[in-house]
Amino acid sequence: MFAGLEKKANAPARIAGQKRKVALVKTRWLVTFMLGAGMPPLSAFAEMAPLLADGYIQNEGGYFVVDYYWTAYLKNDGTGAARGVMEFDVSAIGSTPLKSAILTIWQLDCFNIRNATLYAYAGDGAITVGDFDRTAVSIAGITFPAGYNFGVGVPFDTDVVTALQLAMDNNWARLGFRLETGYFSAGDIHYAAKGTSAWPYLGGQPPILSYELVPEPATLGLLLLGGAAVLRHRRRS
Repeated sequence: MFAGLEKKANAPARIAGQKRKVALVKTRWLVTFMLGAGMPPLSAFAEMAPLLADGYIQNEGGYFVVDYYWTAYLKNDGTGAARGVMEFDVSAIGSTPLKSAILTIWQLDCFNIRNATLYAYAGDGAITVGDFDRTAVSIAGITFPAGYNFGVGVPFDTDVVTALQLAMDNNWARLGFRLETGYFSAGDIHYAAKGTSAWPYLGGQPPILSYELVPEPATLGLLLLGGAAVLRHRRRS
């Protein structure tokens, strides 16, 4: 008799434990479903920073800003040098922890010169001759693949977490990037640019700064709820 009373007394705890196990299994299954069977992974929820200005600065008998064309180019030879510059608005990112950041440029061609260095600096939203040698932080060394893709453009990605985190830590509203090469060669690297009057019939796209923030707990919960709604809809249909 006492054994029966003890079982009845422990029944609520056992039921609660079973419910927790079921909930845990469902949550694990839901996350697995989201990541592998129907919803994009959380890392796919990337955002893009607005491009404010891009082009290149040429130093041949003086400094010139070229931002009205459809391409930017890098070179360093006996006639002078050209450095690519682009600036993005990062004022809306805030202080949420950063998970990833990618700078994508659309390479059009690459001859002779293949190596370049990417620098980051506090921008002002415009391309000026001062950006040619503005104080900047070296972010990455880049080796472009040789080839010719003129009029089409091939995306070339560079990890720029360091640059965007630098901007966030120092409260930069504008983040500038400068591409330059120290190699002496008559060849050059072309990539697509927006400028102020891009040629729309060409396939190349302007530079893209995409980034991903670490999801806050509330956001993650909403994603899980959304996944659960998808599951219920599929079961009913």
